[in-house]
Amino acid sequence: NLPGQGGTKPLLSVVGSSSNGSSNCSGDNATAAASCYTIDCTAAVVEQAAAAAFGVGTPCLLIGYSMGARVALTSVLHLHADPRSKSVRAHHRTGTHQQQQHLEHGGVAPTAAANEDSAGLSQHNRVHWAGAVIVSGTPGIPDSDLRAARVERDAELANMLTQIGVERFLHWWYDQPLWSSLRVYPGFSRVVQKRARELAGQEHELAAALRDSSTGNMGPLWNKLRTCPTPLLLVAGQLDEKFAGINRRMVTRLRQAAAAEPLQQSPAAQADYAAGPAAAAAARPCHQWAEVPGAGHALHIEAPIQLLH
Repeated sequence: NLPGQGGTKPLLSVVGSSSNGSSNCSGDNATAAASCYTIDCTAAVVEQAAAAAFGVGTPCLLIGYSMGARVALTSVLHLHADPRSKSVRAHHRTGTHQQQQHLEHGGVAPTAAANEDSAGLSQHNRVHWAGAVIVSGTPGIPDSDLRAARVERDAELANMLTQIGVERFLHWWYDQPLWSSLRVYPGFSRVVQKRARELAGQEHELAAALRDSSTGNMGPLWNKLRTCPTPLLLVAGQLDEKFAGINRRMVTRLRQAAAAEPLQQSPAAQADYAAGPAAAAAARPCHQWAEVPGAGHALHIEAPIQLLH
């Protein structure tokens, strides 16, 4: 539940604030002043919500726009390891062995947390992402200096938001070059008014989201594209030069992975290759790429029908 998205309010019962003032996912103090809007934390919440809504192991399609696209990429590339990989198999064996030893010594069975990863999610209590649609998204900023600069810039924006208020900030925000095609959309003024109503009084929550979910705070995922286990559909507006360019670079990275030698693939891909070229081809994720003509960054607003197609 991000501020202003669907008019919802933050669920403070699932977020908290650490002793140093930074946001974290592990706290359950409903009075916490800071909310957890890091990309990793948000991806973990999406994972938990999907499993609760649809059932563990259910094939699902994950769709994310802009910041949500970074959440989706984090989920399929970072939180979801290949269940057939050596590292996950070893992790599972270790957890099973520890549980057996614990029971043999008269203890109670450990909770699922014993086999959880750093995001607090077990490999065995998730849905199965059968595919992901990445709309106007990015795998992050590879250069560490540029990441640091982006963190500083987003912190400045967060301070600006709390100082001038939501309404003035939104007018400044949508006056940026990224939204040039959105500004000529017939319903643009209604979009801004709706967001202003939804965000009224949530300056501090939105500022926390700007700081915590900064692309500079996100671990870059470019190298993980080479072993992406989930079929991706990358979508951007043709007028959105920045993100259309990012998509082209992502497609290049994904195609390099498809053409790589077996030893450069994941252990699961190597096993499929050893079973024969047909098995390897069938197991390889089918990635797709599309640009929507006449649309910019907010193509879900500017060209919703084309996006659905």
